[in-house]
This record gives sequence, C-alpha cells and structure tokens, in this order.
Amino acid sequence: MNQLLRSLGAVLVLLGVLVLFIYWATDAIANEWLVAAALLFVCGLVAHVFFNKRFLD
Repeated sequence: MNQLLRSLGAVLVLLGVLVLFIYWATDAIANEWLVAAALLFVCGLVAHVFFNKRFLD
C-alpha cells in the first residue's frame, strides 16, 4: 500500500502528459484540456513530495 501511495504522484504527472498529448493530437482549441493537465501536474508534484516524505523507508 505504501508503494502505491508513493508512486501516486508519478502516475498523476503521467496522466497530465497523456492529457497534453490528447490536446495536441486532436487539435482542440479549448483551455479546459490545458487546465486539466496543469492541475494533474501540480497535484502530482504535491502528492509526490507529500507521500515520499510521509512514507520514508
């Protein structure tokens, strides 16, 4: 369980990259894709720092 929580931040960042790829591939002109990607990046970074400090081995 600890390993899953420790890698949650990286998973969120990768989801942000996937959202940006979808934005690029579909030639969408909506800012919602960019906002969603930015939120995933920020939440992923915060989760990575928080969970890796909390669950030190």
